[in-house]
Amino acid sequence: MRLTNATCFPMRSSKRKTINTVRFYVNAYADRDTTVGEGFFINNEHYDVHRFHPPLIYGRRGGADEGEGIALCKFKPRTKVGEETYQFLLITYLLPILSAKAVPQMVKFVETHLGTPE
Repeated sequence: MRLTNATCFPMRSSKRKTINTVRFYVNAYADRDTTVGEGFFINNEHYDVHRFHPPLIYGRRGGADEGEGIALCKFKPRTKVGEETYQFLLITYLLPILSAKAVPQMVKFVETHLGTPE
């Protein structure tokens, strides 16, 4: 897996649900215990969060044979939009890709194309 191009997939939900989902990820950095305790949810799938090292938060779901990882990166964009200070990149990745490979590639993608992880 090599991150070479960003693709956005719209969330299929109501506007209110999307706003709450985005707010959840933005607020994930506020409290380590809550974030690790609750984990992440995408499309009603639960992901355990086992690493909380801002600007990175990541985890996975599933077992040893079948699973999916998730990672969130907070960064200062090169080009600000309005008053925003930070933007966020959220990725998921399937086994056999592990966080040891996917997370550094995500960071490199952010540094190369988007801004500075902070």
